[in-house]
Amino acid sequence: MAGIKEVAEEAGVSTATVSRALRGLHHVNQQTRAKIIAAAEKLNYPLTPERSSATNGRTNSVGVVAPYISRWYFSQVISGAEQALREAGLDLLLYNFSQMKGRERLFQHQLLKGRVDALIVISLPPTEEEFDSMLSLGIPIALVGMDHEKCASIKIDDENISAWYEKALSYYAWGKYQEAIDASKQAKKVDPESETMKQVYMIEANSWDDLGEAGKAIDIYEKGIEAFPEYHMLYFNKGITEIQNDRLEDCNESFKKAIELEPDHSGSYNGLAVYNSIEGNKIPKIFMLARYLIISPNVL
Repeated sequence: MAGIKEVAEEAGVSTATVSRALRGLHHVNQQTRAKIIAAAEKLNYPLTPERSSATNGRTNSVGVVAPYISRWYFSQVISGAEQALREAGLDLLLYNFSQMKGRERLFQHQLLKGRVDALIVISLPPTEEEFDSMLSLGIPIALVGMDHEKCASIKIDDENISAWYEKALSYYAWGKYQEAIDASKQAKKVDPESETMKQVYMIEANSWDDLGEAGKAIDIYEKGIEAFPEYHMLYFNKGITEIQNDRLEDCNESFKKAIELEPDHSGSYNGLAVYNSIEGNKIPKIFMLARYLIISPNVL
């Protein structure tokens, strides 16, 4: 049976126009719509999504699963997928999970079953159990930014630091800390002087911290500070790790340096308030806490 591309060629229009016309959407004039319908009838192409679904069991939708949609890497991939699917006369059904709870609902309860004809998973490394759940759907699956022997895959450009950063961030968000560290190291090889490296250092250090390796985390923060001495967030995050590991004098200096670079950084004032509370310094504690509340009044 002819597909939407053949209908588009027969009618002399784009596949996107064919899709809009056959779905009854606006922005297609009557003359063009009539020409498309005539071409579809000539080629025995189903005139509506409902008829297509009834005859071949398809939904004409492709699911896209991503942990983020606003970040550069993910927005670019999603936009590209949406454009390609639209040109093929297919809909994109987006599943955005910023929390593990939503991910569990998707994979464990098979929310995709019967809703999509194929699935694209973007930089969201599934467990083997989740893979088995996806494969049981019996639909084509494509992975972006990772690979698996049972699925088609597209891996990221080894020379694109933004892509490596987003990959590291994805791993970190889902608790895959060693993988986040490995991706961070790859980013360093690509362009160690890029401004993106500020964030890469923090992801790598935070990952070491969450693995219980505070010493390694602090080492990474210090390397980041050496490369970007004016970035206050490296000092602040270093201070958080230090105060959690009883390195009180070190955390005091880190928070003070963060404030020196960014006088209105409320988190650093809060850190100093906690430090002074531990040390029993009541007046400095009250002062720092007051400063914190002035900058961030909505915390109460």
